[in-house]
Amino acid sequence: DESSFSFPYASQLNGGYIALTEGALIFHTLGEHANGSVKINGEVDFRPRVTAVDLSIAINNITLEQEAFDSLSGNPEITELISDLGNPHGGIANAQVRLFTDGKDSLDYAVTLDIFDCVAQPKFLPMNVQVEKAHIAITENTTRFKVNATAAKSRLDITGKTHNYID
Repeated sequence: DESSFSFPYASQLNGGYIALTEGALIFHTLGEHANGSVKINGEVDFRPRVTAVDLSIAINNITLEQEAFDSLSGNPEITELISDLGNPHGGIANAQVRLFTDGKDSLDYAVTLDIFDCVAQPKFLPMNVQVEKAHIAITENTTRFKVNATAAKSRLDITGKTHNYID
């Protein structure tokens, strides 16, 4: 019942709501797919001189399948990342995404991704890789990763870090 909200406009969803106040958009949502869930909490505040963003997205136990990837197809960077990783399938993923401004004029982000029990064929390897566990942490300037996998009957334990330099 929208009248139970203290916001000028609110849309109640099965697992929460999105509300528009005087100058802010507030998210408190929950979506489900198969055994997984996606939660979005936070707000976009248009009242300060610079728009303030503080959104958290929690993705839990999402099956790595084409339907999940299709829902991300509107973002070319994510589509490219999925392709570079070798279109992982057959496992599950958990992710934490935070989008925020912290009083700055630019949008910052932090992404943590955990993948379990999937098969992939990364662009840099000409073979299938059975991934037991992969942990990837991405910020604006750094990507860190740790992967435990098997390929060509060999155990792979890969740890690394890249720096993302912006021109």
